[in-house]
Amino acid sequence: MSEPRITIIDAAERLSNRSYTDGEDSRAEWRSVYTCPGCGAQISFTAVDFEEHAFSEETNLSPADANEVGVASQAYSIRQYKSVNFKSFMDFYCEDCRAVVRIYYDAWGGGRYTHGYYSQFIVEKRAA
Repeated sequence: MSEPRITIIDAAERLSNRSYTDGEDSRAEWRSVYTCPGCGAQISFTAVDFEEHAFSEETNLSPADANEVGVASQAYSIRQYKSVNFKSFMDFYCEDCRAVVRIYYDAWGGGRYTHGYYSQFIVEKRAA
């Protein structure tokens, strides 16, 4: 029996840091590193990356990959969170093995002009 091509996991399993809070974390120094389970490649993100993608519907994936990942993530978020309320995501192809990766996160705003990001789950599709 073959492994499923799409997996969905808690963000803590792949990210070195899953949350950022303006005012507590230095925007210039905050980093989160994603480690690809297929090839071990590491991709680094900053708070700016999360800011640029917050509430955006733009994708870096092909239409077919974006649709497949989107359908899987909606089904998962309904099962796990009773909602499809995750409006912020970043997606990309692994630089080494070309696996599809989409990180879903909460982008929030608070009092006193603070804001932050909390990565919830990651959808991965193995490269063919």
